[in-house]
Amino acid sequence: MCEYSRPYREVKPRRTHSDGTGYVRGLYNVPKNDTEVSEFIEHQFFKVTDDQAARVLQRIRDGENVSWDTNTRSAWSRFVISIMLRNPEHITRLAAEVAQFFSTDEAEERYQKIKKPDDPETYTQHLALSNFRPIGRASVIAIQKVIDSPLMGGRLNAMRWSIVTFKNERYPLLTSDRPILMTNGLMKPGDHLAIPDRPANALCCHQQRRD
Repeated sequence: MCEYSRPYREVKPRRTHSDGTGYVRGLYNVPKNDTEVSEFIEHQFFKVTDDQAARVLQRIRDGENVSWDTNTRSAWSRFVISIMLRNPEHITRLAAEVAQFFSTDEAEERYQKIKKPDDPETYTQHLALSNFRPIGRASVIAIQKVIDSPLMGGRLNAMRWSIVTFKNERYPLLTSDRPILMTNGLMKPGDHLAIPDRPANALCCHQQRRD
């Protein structure tokens, strides 16, 4: 792949392997669980999310006059939300918040109420001896809940979507693993986001102004 950076005034290209960038292998894997559970979020949940958005994108590239109905909007909104989260910083932050929940005194109290006589004395000892990793599984569930959030999805669905084509521009559009360009929030009239999908095309949506 080609990585672009601007260490000083000029943009510099650099050919590199994925391991030479910020790419993280197994970003969504659930540690110490079986393979099916560990890879569920990537191979099942995100596969459906990506496939639905890819079908909409292909129709756009084929020149169809796509009507932004409930299905197309929901498919694309779900994909946009997932892209906002699919980077090491967000996933690490989310996992840390989930881990903090399970490390509280309340977790120990809940364990003491339900543990059996032969179970380890403490919740920490139970986790150390068990193959079950509630923190990892809860992180996966949290990712799904955020991406499928009716509040966030509904907000994006209600925005006005369009395709912007740039003609005779001096420079083509570039994209990256963080492809979304957006205002600081999407709540106010005029707030917007854009995702380049080709060198001269971008999918845009904006919050409609209320008269």
